[in-house]
Amino acid sequence: MSSRSVSSQQPRVTTIVGLGGNLGNVAETFEFAMNHLDEHREIKLLQVSPLYTTTPVGSNAGSGYVNAAATLETSLAPEEFLTALQETETRCHRKREVRWGPRTLDLDVIAYGDQCISTERLTVPHPACFYRRFVLDPVVDVAPDWRHPVIGLTARELRDRLKPRPVKIGISCDSAVIELLDQLTDKKKIELVPANDPSSVITLASTDFWIDSPTTVLIETETEAEKQIVKILEQVGHSQRESRIEQQVHFMLQIFVAITDTPSQIVG
Repeated sequence: MSSRSVSSQQPRVTTIVGLGGNLGNVAETFEFAMNHLDEHREIKLLQVSPLYTTTPVGSNAGSGYVNAAATLETSLAPEEFLTALQETETRCHRKREVRWGPRTLDLDVIAYGDQCISTERLTVPHPACFYRRFVLDPVVDVAPDWRHPVIGLTARELRDRLKPRPVKIGISCDSAVIELLDQLTDKKKIELVPANDPSSVITLASTDFWIDSPTTVLIETETEAEKQIVKILEQVGHSQRESRIEQQVHFMLQIFVAITDTPSQIVG
């Protein structure tokens, strides 16, 4: 980590970046990536969190992940900073062939100062940072007092509210989706409540999230998930498979794992 200063030509901003990977020697990849960014004349590495092992999210994700977070100071504009991150990913042989697939390195902009940004390339704060333990736990190590500019809670507060079991999650989506989720979720980990329930810790709406191919991580295989969902659809009165309902259920299950899985810090 260098002691130099970032160029003062543009206002300097402290950013938070999430790191992830599950291919190759991830620890070495993280170290190379941070050193590479620190060599950029408009970027200064401030701090890197310990490494955490986490459960892969998504049926295409592959084996377990390693995650971390870093704070970096930059005078680059938001999308220029994103470009620098993506160029670093490429240097580390990142391939974007399968959405949420295995990767050598994933660098996500979690925060860019206290700004809210929404462009075709970049959304800040990261739209999933408020419920992902594999993001929040390492962020708390490097920026516990960073305050989410929309939700108004600090990183530590966002993390800590997900610790109690069961986590009360308010759900706003199709009633058929809720019925399926209620039968497929682990009641010891998650309690589903109406979206307007004041006891809910977090509220999710299926329309708030992008939905691609069906994905699940709470039951053993995609095939088994399909069988269970079809069976339950029939039990609740749906005579035909409804692909959009299945997509929403799969995606919500994926989100639930990101909420409840506790990352394990790698010692040494």
